[in-house]
Order: sequence, then C-alpha cells, then structure tokens
Amino acid sequence: MTRRRLISWTASIAVLVMLVVGAIVATGYQSQRLNLDGGAVWVTNSEKQAVGRANTRINELNTVLTTDSAQMELLQNDTSVYLVNDAKRALDVIDQSTGTVSDSVPLPAGVTVALLTASNVILHAPLSRPLPQAIQTRVSFPSVSGV
Repeated sequence: MTRRRLISWTASIAVLVMLVVGAIVATGYQSQRLNLDGGAVWVTNSEKQAVGRANTRINELNTVLTTDSAQMELLQNDTSVYLVNDAKRALDVIDQSTGTVSDSVPLPAGVTVALLTASNVILHAPLSRPLPQAIQTRVSFPSVSGV
C-alpha cells in the first residue's frame, strides 16, 4: 500500500469516527408539537408584551392578552395554556375561553418551568431546594383519560 493511499484511508476513517461521535454526543433541539386541528395556536410577542391566540385558518388573532413582561414563555397542549411570566416570577394559567389569566402561581427564585405534559407542568429547581407544597398542589389540571 502506498503512503498516499494509507493517508487517504486514515483520513476517511477519522472523518467517519468524528461523524459517529458527533451524532452520539449531539443533544438535538427542543420542539413543540402543536395540534392545529382546532385552527388556533397561542403565540407570544415580546416586543408588544402580549400573548395571542392565532387562528391559522383565517390568519388572524382571535384573542390578545397583554402582559407586564417582555420575558415570557408559553406552554400549551390540547387542553391547557400556561404563561411563565418572568417579571412576576409566576406561572399564569390562561383561560382559553375568555382569554384572561384565571390563576397565577408564584414561582420561587431559581425555579424554571421545564415542560408541559398532558396532565402536569414539570418544574426544575436547584437540587438544594425542595419545591414548596403550595406550588405542587395549587394548579389544577383537567382530567385526562386514555393516558
């Protein structure tokens, strides 16, 4: 085997190994699956400090709810919509029928909302602090059948 062919094979194997290691180590990206059967999806606009329900069938906002924060995160599934309001450090429950905040649960410093499942809001807290019982039980969720 010539030296040139040996270098070519070594480089090819090194590139292949790097691709495999990169694929194993990669964390990917977080995405939300939205059910657009109802024709509406909740969206945020940090510049206008607002949350709105956009009807995808007619390309218009059905509902607009103003907030007091430009830093907000929206969590939604088929039955529930929650707004993580960083200015108030609270988890706001949005009533979809009226487009208003129906309940607000204060969040302690350092606690972030990680994920919305079919029946739970999963909070992330530093390991040194347990979550207060009030946060664990205050938000009520609709009953979920078939899960």
